Amino acid sequence: MGGKPAVLAKLLRAGCYCLLTAALMVAGCAPAAPERAAAPASSQISSRTTAFPVTVTGDDGRSATFTQAPARIVSLSPGHTEILYAIGAGGLLAGVDDFSDYPAEAQRLPKLSYSQVNLEQLVGLRPDLVITVTRQKAAVPEMEKLGLKVFYLTEAGTIEGILDRIETLGKITNREEAARQLASQMRGRIEAVTARAGTGQPGNGPSVFYELSPQYHTAGDSSFIGDILKKLNVRNIASGIDSPFPQLNVEQIIAADPEMIILADPEAGVTRDSVRGRAGWDKLSAVRNNRIIIVENRDIIHRPGPRVVEGIEFLAKALYPDRFR
Repeated sequence: MGGKPAVLAKLLRAGCYCLLTAALMVAGCAPAAPERAAAPASSQISSRTTAFPVTVTGDDGRSATFTQAPARIVSLSPGHTEILYAIGAGGLLAGVDDFSDYPAEAQRLPKLSYSQVNLEQLVGLRPDLVITVTRQKAAVPEMEKLGLKVFYLTEAGTIEGILDRIETLGKITNREEAARQLASQMRGRIEAVTARAGTGQPGNGPSVFYELSPQYHTAGDSSFIGDILKKLNVRNIASGIDSPFPQLNVEQIIAADPEMIILADPEAGVTRDSVRGRAGWDKLSAVRNNRIIIVENRDIIHRPGPRVVEGIEFLAKALYPDRFR
């Protein structure tokens, strides 16, 4: 695998769309960011409760029955941590993974390694529920041998997947109505912004290269980011490649001649000027027309949680500035 996947993993972990990291281990024109109001405050959402017992099915196909809401949860996914806070269940968290840094309250909780969970530390937190994702799947049997109740819920791969996970976690935590309200509000905002971004026919927006690393990794159709690009009606130059996060070469990018370049790797030192200085890139329409967008806050796009609405709104305004004045 060498150094390239390690570099990309570091960049993507910083954005905390951690499914990207797991997948790789296995195999002057940017607009201002919108105000952050993706998730309603817990005081603004309904306190109606779940009718227990409730049974939910994890992404491993196994069902889990809850006779009451868990009182001590460990979340090993930043996206799921954000969901729990957004539906008013953050007070149930006893610990989180080391990438869970939002909201601020999450930073004060005990932290466990996302990639190599310390089982002794995990048991010491006395959780009555551990929510795991792709990266921890291999450790689930060991957790269960220690008597821990584990629910395996992978990171969402689509926008609808996020909304589904919000409602699932609402059922588990006795915040079912709050979760429904949050999902409904998110769906309404997403539909509003994609309606303004669309022009009637799917895929007739600008052609786009979404750069995830300086080695030209990008987002394919089957990735979460690819789903966002589809929602925004763009023509992804990586569309049709059978990989969620393919690595393109210079020849492919130049031949595709993207009209827009979205840089999601500024942490690696990539800037508009460095892109302009790449050999042959001066011929690209995006470079010639100064259509290079920099994503400073990757979390709102790469993390499958409630703030993805902000990410979609940010990209829509950057891609279609004339429609969002």
